[in-house]
Amino acid sequence: MKVLLICHFWSSQLTNLLDSKRRKDPSPWIQEILNLFENRNDLELIVLAPNYDTNQDIIVECNNIKYYLFKYSPTILCRLFYPLVPKLIKHDDPRKISERIANLLTGYLFPKFRIKRIINKIHPDIIHLYGTENPEYAVGVLPFLNKSKYKILVSLQGFVFLQPDKSFFLSRLNHYWRVKYEKYINERISYLTVSPSGSLYFKYYSNVPKIFELTPITKDPKIDASLVDKEYDIVFYAKVTKDKGIEELIKAVGYLKNELSREVTVLVMGFCESNYLVKLKDNLIKAGIDHQFCFTGFILDHREVYSLASKAKIMVLPTHNDGFNNTIREAMLMRIPVITTALDTITFVNNDDKCALLYNIGDFIGIANGIMEILDDNSLKQKLTDNAFALMKGMFSIEAIYIRIVEIYRLIYHEMNSNS
Repeated sequence: MKVLLICHFWSSQLTNLLDSKRRKDPSPWIQEILNLFENRNDLELIVLAPNYDTNQDIIVECNNIKYYLFKYSPTILCRLFYPLVPKLIKHDDPRKISERIANLLTGYLFPKFRIKRIINKIHPDIIHLYGTENPEYAVGVLPFLNKSKYKILVSLQGFVFLQPDKSFFLSRLNHYWRVKYEKYINERISYLTVSPSGSLYFKYYSNVPKIFELTPITKDPKIDASLVDKEYDIVFYAKVTKDKGIEELIKAVGYLKNELSREVTVLVMGFCESNYLVKLKDNLIKAGIDHQFCFTGFILDHREVYSLASKAKIMVLPTHNDGFNNTIREAMLMRIPVITTALDTITFVNNDDKCALLYNIGDFIGIANGIMEILDDNSLKQKLTDNAFALMKGMFSIEAIYIRIVEIYRLIYHEMNSNS
């Protein structure tokens, strides 16, 4: 059985093998599961991912896994846009931005046909698309959706269409393509994996013929935050957008100071569009709490993210439309108490034992009171972190996830053979 995993992936192993200068590891949770596939004979696994390092086709094999890193953007157009990028956007990598613009303006046609050619060369039994939110690799399955030549399994990581539209032209165009392709793919697939808490997915894509429960892969930070000296009261780490709840957090911190005379410090880690960051900082100044917030911007190294997060007493993520968010799972594994939103995809964490404080969307007063509760009650803090850690270790065992993934592949493979 030959499985092609299409995803956004890079690792320190690839950096060393290719003598690359790239240090970003965008998907450490995927690396976790690949580690278990290495040097096994369960199946032949091939990884197909965009080459964000050099934008060239490279094939490399490591520990019994073959990696196809493909050229994802047209060189001619990239060269055309490259001189214009610094005039349009402030960014430390104008080459990468020119590659993105070339794809945006052509509707991702280049990676679509590039991937199609690679897939037909590999001839996999199963194509496993990990996430539909990034057209730079997700468009590769479009030519095969209405054909039975290859079986396509999709693992959802979230929904782009639930996220708010952007203000900047290129951001709006990016949002348009992402929503368009996400919808097109998810309405035509035959196999889907969702989290056991994935009621949100069933709500929108109940028409998929076969839906498998699959616990999401989680990178274990291997840090016990309870043993780390604290520098911040709160950490928020996610993309800094309205739908991730940053504005509710700001209101909660303002309420604590102005209504309850309680100052807390907040570390905010994650990418934030420049115009939105200006707006947030203006709001902080108006509320008189700007000195309580520290914005790091996007941090490439996940180890640095974990290290900084562990220096906070509480993780707050008042998200509006997530699944069981990866950063929440990581915080629980680090024994950081969590305050988040009572979404259908999250409330299960309190089914047996209380693992987090949950509040309705927009309830910044509840969030503020929750922050005070945890800061002032060590027994509550201990109870939340112990319960959450036990939940994560029991439910999110990487070995159990690996066994389940192989089981799903075999079920699809046998069904394919029985119908042929």
